[in-house]
Amino acid sequence: MQYKVLALDLDGTLTNNAKVITPRTKAALQAAADRGVRIVLASGRPTVGIEPLARELELQKYGGCILSYNGGKIIDCRTGETLYQKQLDAQYVPELCAFAAAQNVTIITYNKEGVVTEHPDDKWAPVSYTHLRAHE
Repeated sequence: MQYKVLALDLDGTLTNNAKVITPRTKAALQAAADRGVRIVLASGRPTVGIEPLARELELQKYGGCILSYNGGKIIDCRTGETLYQKQLDAQYVPELCAFAAAQNVTIITYNKEGVVTEHPDDKWAPVSYTHLRAHE
């Protein structure tokens, strides 16, 4: 049976514990791509967090895709075209921030500048961030 698509999570699936694609994995994926298998890198990460791995695997050459934001955006690596995008309307941000605060949960999201959060001291928040203002 010939597979048409191979969708891979990143951390611990595509990459090893050091978050590196091993030469063996890279060779196997490129061999699959040479046989026409479309490689899809799937993650909750933002697109910019996946692009270096896509470049390393030469998905722009082989025609693979990036599925970022847990499926909220799909990019064709060959053309750079956005094939699908769905994002939350900004009107819901204040309500979500209030709900998260009531549950003692930190919202971490992304915009064009990078990571956005109300709680930069949260252990899951990256070092660089933009402050999220819930009541704008």
